Amino acid sequence: MEINLSAVVQNWRALGALTKGRVGAVLKADAYGLGAAPIAAALDAAGCRDYFVAALSEAEALSQHLINGAAPGQDLRNRRIFVMNGFPPDPRGLAACDAPGPRITPVLHSLKGWRAWTAFWRIGDVSRPPIAALQLETGMNRLGVTLEEAAAITADDLPNGARFLVMSHLASADTPNDPQNSAQRDAFDQALAVLRPKFRQLEASLAATGGLLADAAYHYDLARPGIGLYGGAPFDAAAPVVSLSAPILRIWDAAPGAKVGYNGTWRAQDATRLATVAIGYADGLPRALSNNGVAYIGDAPAPIVGRVSMDLTVLDISKLGSTPSIGDRAMFLDNRPTGPSELRIDAMAQRVGAIGYEILTKLGPAPRVVRRYSAAPTRA
Repeated sequence: MEINLSAVVQNWRALGALTKGRVGAVLKADAYGLGAAPIAAALDAAGCRDYFVAALSEAEALSQHLINGAAPGQDLRNRRIFVMNGFPPDPRGLAACDAPGPRITPVLHSLKGWRAWTAFWRIGDVSRPPIAALQLETGMNRLGVTLEEAAAITADDLPNGARFLVMSHLASADTPNDPQNSAQRDAFDQALAVLRPKFRQLEASLAATGGLLADAAYHYDLARPGIGLYGGAPFDAAAPVVSLSAPILRIWDAAPGAKVGYNGTWRAQDATRLATVAIGYADGLPRALSNNGVAYIGDAPAPIVGRVSMDLTVLDISKLGSTPSIGDRAMFLDNRPTGPSELRIDAMAQRVGAIGYEILTKLGPAPRVVRRYSAAPTRA
């Protein structure tokens, strides 16, 4: 797997150009399987200062990566890492919040969690003013406090100097005309109308990739794109980020009637030249691409025939202009700007009834997939 860091930065800047507010980056699930450490380093060099992950362990690792990559004497205190699943104010959580380097902050999504954290913040046993973050329930019905619960929050909950991020998440941002989007925005605005008079340093965040693309009404103070950074829908203009290729192990001619793979789900109608490639579902290649997917060898398509197995996939190469050699690589995803559209992550996802997020998060962490990176762009 080859990951173009310059393309990630290009996508971040393109999405940032759509809004007057700040733009962070979602790096949860190890940057959707692509490697949070090198991607964070590239984005940080480009000027990104706000990062979003799901779990405390991800935040701690990301913070250490940023510290390790910092120049001698570089101040990282203006970097913020928000943990969207939250975490309790236990010794580990308190140490993480007050550790040197980037600020690690839980996104609180219940009044009980809010009160537990604000009780600690009011004591003031931290070396820096706290950053509070609150998730609002606006209609997605996963995590978050209701409007009524938000109204119970007062300025007395936070000490002076505290910064306060209020966020929510659009359930249907990839469908801009879905009325659920405007309904969620209205609910978000109602909560902000209650909270802004109480908190002078309040920031609002509603838009991920889809919200940034849908309408400026969803942008607010801070946007947090994820999949769009990595070349996925709904950011159709995104620079492609990921290539995936594997070597050819065998080339042979199948006679008419020959069956291929488990249970013989594909049968040669005529004499057909085939190639076996060293990749399978253990490497994250979806098994649903059996008799359904396509790879490219050079600039020519080679359909997948038979079942994708754990370690091997067979391609029909009979229509290539020339026969490849053992060791040549078949490409399943292509990050070249001029590469075939059917080798984009969402094209693969559409073939198997999945989404681009799922494709990346299964391919990237596969044990045998080696991730290689382009040179990081220069620091802004």
